[in-house]
Amino acid sequence: MIDWSATGIYIAYPTTDVLKLTYPGHRTYVNHKHTKVGMAKRSFRARAADYKQVFQGEIEFVPVALVHREFLSTMETYVLAELLTRYKTVGYTQEWFDTDDRRSIVSLLSNVAQKHSEIAPDLENFNILYPVAEPEEAVPMS
Repeated sequence: MIDWSATGIYIAYPTTDVLKLTYPGHRTYVNHKHTKVGMAKRSFRARAADYKQVFQGEIEFVPVALVHREFLSTMETYVLAELLTRYKTVGYTQEWFDTDDRRSIVSLLSNVAQKHSEIAPDLENFNILYPVAEPEEAVPMS
């Protein structure tokens, strides 16, 4: 069971072929072929609600890993550095990636956590919630 009040890393992706703005006022459009990797700094619940509103419910929001609030900024730096070496970003964004290979992204996130054990000693501060080996399924937002 996911603690929706927790902070951590998530992925989000639209469920439609139709290109939609990433946020009101932005100039970048995404669809089901793109994946957002982000940090839920307030909580998974708050971040999921933001996306549900922006995409009119046509989005999956998947908490991937619990990361304690005090480690989020540092982990974000490591995660984005690694993602940017492997995936192109979409439009003007830094965290929307031009890929629908979410399993590889989750695997990369796990590898980053293991590589930076000073932030996640024995993965104590980085608990993977999304099973890499299982078929892709979003976690219900309840």
